Amino acid sequence: MMKTGGYHESELSRRQLEMILQNTITGMALVAPLPNTVKLIYTNDGFFDMFGYTRQEYETLDDATLFNLVYYEDFIQIINLVKSGQESLNEVHRFECRILKKNGEEAYALISARCVPSQEYGIYFVCNLIDITELKKTQNNLQKATEKYEILEEISNDILFEYDVASDVLECSYKMKKLLRISPTIENAIETITYSEMVNHRDVPIILENISNALAGKRTNIFDFRLKNDRGDDVWYTVTFTTIYNHAGEATRFIGKLTNVDRIKREKTKLMAQAQTDQLTGFYNKISTGLKINDIIQNKEGINRAALFLIDIDNFKYVNDTYGHVEGDHFLINVSSKMKSLFRSMDILGRVGGDEMVLFLDDISPEIAAEKAKEICKLVTDIKLESDADYKVSCSIGIALWPDHGSSYTELFTKADEAMYKAKSSGKNNYEFYGN
Repeated sequence: MMKTGGYHESELSRRQLEMILQNTITGMALVAPLPNTVKLIYTNDGFFDMFGYTRQEYETLDDATLFNLVYYEDFIQIINLVKSGQESLNEVHRFECRILKKNGEEAYALISARCVPSQEYGIYFVCNLIDITELKKTQNNLQKATEKYEILEEISNDILFEYDVASDVLECSYKMKKLLRISPTIENAIETITYSEMVNHRDVPIILENISNALAGKRTNIFDFRLKNDRGDDVWYTVTFTTIYNHAGEATRFIGKLTNVDRIKREKTKLMAQAQTDQLTGFYNKISTGLKINDIIQNKEGINRAALFLIDIDNFKYVNDTYGHVEGDHFLINVSSKMKSLFRSMDILGRVGGDEMVLFLDDISPEIAAEKAKEICKLVTDIKLESDADYKVSCSIGIALWPDHGSSYTELFTKADEAMYKAKSSGKNNYEFYGN
């Protein structure tokens, strides 16, 4: 037989095996099957440490205490394994087992058992026991935390998400699928989001801008965008996410949430529209009209002209005094309703006085402006008063051109006002350009 260090290999095993097993940090046991139970034919000190006993204390325990050291449901696993006998030969079985320690605390052991042949018992099991109590506590705490977050998410409007930069995979909480019928795992996330129908295409630039900011070093990013629900309707969400960076300062993950702000957003939009709108005609009110026109002028590029129309209903005081304000209001409603059909969505239509209206048409020639003025005059005269269909109502229009007659709303309005009074003085039911 081969020698190692001057000793036979078998002698080395007998002398040192016990020392090795006793000093291992895990519990070791050899378990042999008996007709109705099992027998421990060998244990190291680590085995007893698992239960909190010394070897001597363990050997003095009564049967009832010994029986309760392992939870019954888990002990059945051991019995079933032993009963498997020859079928388990040389196989490794792993299972978790709850044990009751000397101090009354519950502990968890991970048991790895291999069945090997034995001359005396036929077979026995070489068992290795590892204390995984702290691991189980961590898992249980994690499970509780997960359940807590799921409950919090369920009662909130938030959808939690995590984006992995390297793999380009977006992982969302289950609520994404539940509410929006969208898979909670999105691969090729950037391309999928920017080119699919799930996001309103007008919001793609702001999404890409915030991703770019995060990659460039901006840790916290917040923005609003529209995500389509299962009916294809746009739903407003606020995205809040924090960027995780590695030691080299490179972005590795985005962790954040989507909060449903659709109702708030739509109510805010409605209130803003109401604050900007004349309630009778649906045109912009006086303040909003000036702000909108000035904004267009300040951002205007190129040399294409723009035209500001100031429209005044002729003899409107007579209409109110003779037929009543209800009749006058009804007439203005009809005028504004029909006038909307003459103009583009980009054009500004405002009511700046009782019977005065302002129109601002960008990128328009003087010739087209004149044609539009004629159409407005005809539109007004074609509308009949309900109380007196024979009475003809008309309007006078003054027109000022940008940049010829002014570079601001105030300048253009003043010039159009002068032109409008000239139209009135020349017979009404007519239009005049400033300077003519």
